[in-house]
Amino acid sequence: MADRFRERGYTQEVVDQAIAKVNTERQRRATTKEKKVFVTKYTMARRYIKHIVRTHWHHLQTDAILGPVCHDTPMFAYKRAKKLLKVVLVKANNKAHYSTQHFLANPQPDTTPLVTHCKEYNHNISSLRLMGIDQIISSGGGIDKNTLLLRREVECIFRLDTVTPMGLNDALILSCFLQTR
Repeated sequence: MADRFRERGYTQEVVDQAIAKVNTERQRRATTKEKKVFVTKYTMARRYIKHIVRTHWHHLQTDAILGPVCHDTPMFAYKRAKKLLKVVLVKANNKAHYSTQHFLANPQPDTTPLVTHCKEYNHNISSLRLMGIDQIISSGGGIDKNTLLLRREVECIFRLDTVTPMGLNDALILSCFLQTR
């Protein structure tokens, strides 16, 4: 290949420098160890997570099983976190699942649409997942915490459109927004 470059008019010195540069790159790549990559979701706490992992990495290095694998601290890579809407609302392929008659036909006393839905479709209790999606901080404006919780719940129900028949909430009660005197 060096002959082809010389035929094109490159001097021997330029070709030798390029060959030396390529060989040193190969040697450097052959001697450097492949770093482990720590992949996590991109969040506001990413700096704290990175600091904690780097601070306590020596515990993995001293482990009998993981020690030989965990030499150097890992590189950090971040993937996009799921949108809240995709986490909260899980779509099903069965469109009859969402039909109006499913929730409104033959309502049983003292049951919620969620319980009725789980009984009708034989859902296992392990398929029910709960997740905190917001934090309520008392504003000190004379509104008790229960009212604040109800308001935030109604806001989420409205934003996500989860009132029956589209979702499993049986009603959208707006009375928590009324001022009591």
